[in-house]
Amino acid sequence: MKSIAHKISDFRPLRGADRGERGFSLLELLVVMAIFLMVIAAVYALYNTQLKTVHIEEDVIEVQQNLRVAVDILSRDVTMAGIAVSSGINPVNAVSNNTGLDGADLVTFNNASADGVFTIIDVTLSVSVVGGTPIVFIVGSATEADMFSLGDAVRIVNPSEKSQPAATIFIVEGKNTATPSLTLTPAATAGSVKFMRGNLVAKTGSSALDPYPNTVLYCVGPNVDCAPSVTKCPTGQKCLMRIVNATPGDDSVVATNIEDLQLTYILDNTGLTESNAPGDLSLVRAMRITMTGETFDTAGLSSAPKSRELTNIVKLRNR
Repeated sequence: MKSIAHKISDFRPLRGADRGERGFSLLELLVVMAIFLMVIAAVYALYNTQLKTVHIEEDVIEVQQNLRVAVDILSRDVTMAGIAVSSGINPVNAVSNNTGLDGADLVTFNNASADGVFTIIDVTLSVSVVGGTPIVFIVGSATEADMFSLGDAVRIVNPSEKSQPAATIFIVEGKNTATPSLTLTPAATAGSVKFMRGNLVAKTGSSALDPYPNTVLYCVGPNVDCAPSVTKCPTGQKCLMRIVNATPGDDSVVATNIEDLQLTYILDNTGLTESNAPGDLSLVRAMRITMTGETFDTAGLSSAPKSRELTNIVKLRNR
């Protein structure tokens, strides 16, 4: 018979090896960690690629929106070119083919009001035009009257004859949206004049020194030929500029991320053949606008900047 001590030793706790609960070796831990790090690296690479794609696509969408805005604004100026200017003045003032920044085109339009501020005289008025003597004109609507500001320089034009009943600048001295009416003071004496219902009052600028007609230049800049001092265009970018009366400013920037502007002109005497640089600007009846935009902020995230192009054909309404 076994002793009590022997019996107690028979009930000693089993060691780990006896229970089959062996721990991980260092090599196994290293292998698991390596696999884990590979999975994390793959997930991060996928996330980073997706993030880059999202940023690039956002930049591309911005380029597309800028193109639409730029082409729309330029198209409106094409449509309005020549409105309320005197006979003998072409809607298209000047064109320049491939002479702008990096081969971009330039075009200049004539317009009575570069700001697009007009109203119609609503009541025929026969009056003696004397320099410095105010004249009250009943105009088309309160909304149109309210577009003018005190001190604005205006011209009055007969649109059917493309002539000025009184060839002088008028200054806005007052406006009344209840009537509605404008009080205009002529800068010079023009004698007895009949202002017909339907004559246009066009804002030429904010002072008597503003030219008639206004000129509107479109170009890609900034550079020496296109608003060299404008700072609103982000550094390193190209922008579409709209320069009024050869006076660039920060408000000249129409759209950013614009890489190129190419224009062709459809003429009356060529069977609708398009010309890059027409010799006779009076024959221009329509324009083909082709504008290219390019990503800038995310150019470093892709092998090359992404570009988009937009084309529109616009007819000159006032030729």
